[in-house]
Amino acid sequence: MHDRKTELGDVIPVPAEVRPDPAADFTIQSGTGVRAAAGAVAIGNQLAGWLRNATGYPIPVSETAGSIVLELTGDGPDEAYELDVDPTGVAIRAAAPAGLFAAAQTLVQLIPARGQGDVTIPGGDITDYPRFGYRGVMLDVARHFFTPDEVK
Repeated sequence: MHDRKTELGDVIPVPAEVRPDPAADFTIQSGTGVRAAAGAVAIGNQLAGWLRNATGYPIPVSETAGSIVLELTGDGPDEAYELDVDPTGVAIRAAAPAGLFAAAQTLVQLIPARGQGDVTIPGGDITDYPRFGYRGVMLDVARHFFTPDEVK
């Protein structure tokens, strides 16, 4: 089986800005924790659960300690976020919990799916935000009939 290294931009949807730094990889290992600011604890617990599944390590969540940091800035669109990875940890900043959740989803996609133990996250910075004011909807016209008024 081919064991390809995950690159920083290997996520869906493609982030608005990706700045890889191969010298800044961070390794999640035994003792790694999540530090979640007040208002971000629920997302921190969810992220820690995903990381526990990926590593098998107990990933504690705290408001005071941890090398994976979730911070609410209160500035910018709700779903926008910045994710910075360097050798000392991961910093996630967002205006609202929705942005932290999107960043957590991005972070989880960067974890190699190879099982338990230490996992290395590629270093660099990601900045992302919604590029459209709405989400698209698909109408299934093959199995359902919609009147023009219903579509509007």
